[in-house]
Amino acid sequence: MISFDYYQKIIHCLKQPKSGKAIGIDAKFHFWCKKNFKIDITSGIEILCSTKNDRRIVVIESYFAILKDIHQKTGHGARDKMRHEMNEHYYWMPAQVIDIFLQCCISCIVRKSIKLSVTPTAIVSVGFLTRLQIDLIDFRTRPDKEFQWILHCRDHYSKYSWDYPLVSKEAQGVAEHLLTLFYQFGPCKILQSDNGREFTANVIKNL
Repeated sequence: MISFDYYQKIIHCLKQPKSGKAIGIDAKFHFWCKKNFKIDITSGIEILCSTKNDRRIVVIESYFAILKDIHQKTGHGARDKMRHEMNEHYYWMPAQVIDIFLQCCISCIVRKSIKLSVTPTAIVSVGFLTRLQIDLIDFRTRPDKEFQWILHCRDHYSKYSWDYPLVSKEAQGVAEHLLTLFYQFGPCKILQSDNGREFTANVIKNL
């Protein structure tokens, strides 16, 4: 890995015809720079490139900006796509840096958790309203006037809950209260219910 200061030091060394104590450049370092790097002038800007493949040398300070740009261009591509794109244009970035970047991408984490929700694995939530669990509580034996059901909504990540009275357990009434919740806090990524997929589908249809 090369820092910006070291990057500038290499460029300065390449501009010197020879090494020596008089100019403060070690002979081994001068030889190493000449062997591995060259200066390319693009639009009046000095860019350090590799002599092996002509690709641009990446400094540590630019890692995040470059990885973010590549990740977006590849449509939030996985490791192999990003490595391929990186190797087309840049050089001197460790492969493990890409792995660390991907582990920190919230969009990829959420998308991965949504895909995994189809299989019977442990439920994972990575943020507020990533997964909203809804349940209908039967109060027909103890009604409050016309209200015989309670819609219980629970955010799986924060464990925060909302309760709404219902006249019936029809999907339309449930959808109306969910809209109120979504208008206030934003829509959830996953809507989960113990009342079955058909009930959940009808609720979504009425939203």
